[in-house]
Amino acid sequence: MEICVFEKEKSLLSSFVGEIIMCNKLPYCNPRIDKCLILIINDLNKSKELRTLASCCGHGQYNPTIVVKDKVGNIFEFYSNKPLTYRKRNRYYKKDENGFYFIPELIKNEDN
Repeated sequence: MEICVFEKEKSLLSSFVGEIIMCNKLPYCNPRIDKCLILIINDLNKSKELRTLASCCGHGQYNPTIVVKDKVGNIFEFYSNKPLTYRKRNRYYKKDENGFYFIPELIKNEDN
């Protein structure tokens, strides 16, 4: 049975999430891809189905996230499949008080 590239990447992440060594946090507003996500991002970008817009490995503070856009124009977080709304200049991440980036829509609201 052939497995789709996207399912393979999701499976790899879930299998090794406890063993992934996060790369060092890059300087503020650095457009480079976190080193530990380069292979996954390259695989996604080879696909004609999805285009990556933004990503962050979480640096041990948050789960890794990849924002993608499909051929139809839907934007979502790759691992969770959580739909996201379009944001100018790909501003999907917010910075916490310690300087780490996260996607607010993926953080559970503690009040609920």
